[in-house]
Amino acid sequence: MYTTINGKKVYHFESDMKASQKRFLEIAEKLEKICKHNQCELSFENTSMTKGLAKLYALLVKEGFNFTYDIGHDYCDREKVLATMAKKLPNIVEFHVHDSNKKTCHLPLGKGEIYIKPFKELAFNLNCYALIEIREQEALVESVKKFFEL
Repeated sequence: MYTTINGKKVYHFESDMKASQKRFLEIAEKLEKICKHNQCELSFENTSMTKGLAKLYALLVKEGFNFTYDIGHDYCDREKVLATMAKKLPNIVEFHVHDSNKKTCHLPLGKGEIYIKPFKELAFNLNCYALIEIREQEALVESVKKFFEL
């Protein structure tokens, strides 16, 4: 969450980083217990990576939490923070696969600027789920076909 003041985004999370991280970690640990009790897996997906969120991800890595790597979100993140972190993330359990053109996410495969094949190969090499995340049914059918052609 953020508030825009004089055209600048002020992220609430970053206003008191230590308290926010502590609160987030406490909630994450509770959620993980609930998930495990119900034979589910908790995984954190990347969104727009602010500096504060990158620090939180580093803490979550240290604590052993799982991650979902959304390649389109990362592509839209101009700083490519997660792309760098992804090489170090030991617990990627799922990839969200879709195309992007930096302005729009969740485009059908082949309709944006991302070269998908290396991400598909990485997901398979890491034995991760690969979820094709497309909004429209027809585009999803087209994207699944393209995914298997890669």
